[in-house]
Amino acid sequence: MIMAPEKRQSATIGSDSNSVLAHDLNNLLAILSGWIELGLRDTTQPEVRAHLQGAECAVARGKQLVKDLNTPRISACRRQSQA
Repeated sequence: MIMAPEKRQSATIGSDSNSVLAHDLNNLLAILSGWIELGLRDTTQPEVRAHLQGAECAVARGKQLVKDLNTPRISACRRQSQA
């Protein structure tokens, strides 16, 4: 498929902004993961540990979502739907 220069530029900008967004989200998830890990290490209270483990699962799901959004297959689908 041949794209007009404006559409190619728009797709490139969209791809670049997706990469920046994914990088920023990964940074936030890494910070959350670190704080959760510290909390799990420092507490013995079962209720607190259960909440932290739930948060740990949510962070893992977030990391997988960012990874999935960055795969070429998903990115290509997004670009085609925007064309």
